[in-house]
Amino acid sequence: MSLPTLPRGATPRDPLAVDVGGLRLDSPVLGASGCVGFGRELARLGVAGDLAGFVTPSMTATTRPAARRGVLRESASGLLAPTDRPSLGVDRLRPAALPWDAEQVPQVIVSIAGTTIGEYAEVAQGLRRNTLMRKVAAVEINLACPDAKNSDKLFSHDEFQATKAVARVREELPRSMPLFAKLSADVTDITE
Repeated sequence: MSLPTLPRGATPRDPLAVDVGGLRLDSPVLGASGCVGFGRELARLGVAGDLAGFVTPSMTATTRPAARRGVLRESASGLLAPTDRPSLGVDRLRPAALPWDAEQVPQVIVSIAGTTIGEYAEVAQGLRRNTLMRKVAAVEINLACPDAKNSDKLFSHDEFQATKAVARVREELPRSMPLFAKLSADVTDITE
């Protein structure tokens, strides 16, 4: 039986370090998409150093307000969160709005979303052009979004459309940028 090896660059003093698709993290603990905002909240609470990184709320090509005001509701089995959420567009990305350059903010994984394959590409282009891209460690492609050109079927429910969306995002970003596909859990078999 062989012992697991540490990721490249890890030392025995940081045994929680992991390598996920080429992204080295000091631990496997990330702030989930939408739960920790854009980093400002982490810095303000002084807990940024407790996480290896965080995933931003999903960004779109242009800023979109929510159709309804989102409210968390308690249920017997937990909390229900609205799926109709506002999104920040990459057209409004400004260094003053997102404190990613702050020293105490951990690695940033930007989540992107779209309603068409072209919109995913447009968001990736907007990220690439922005000076804040140098702080971005990886990009999450939120494929749990409805495809406006495919009867609003989720991208992650259509292998061909999901593959095309990931390929278009890859074309727009540096080859060294790790990409993660966020799938919908609303399927019979997630491995399919």
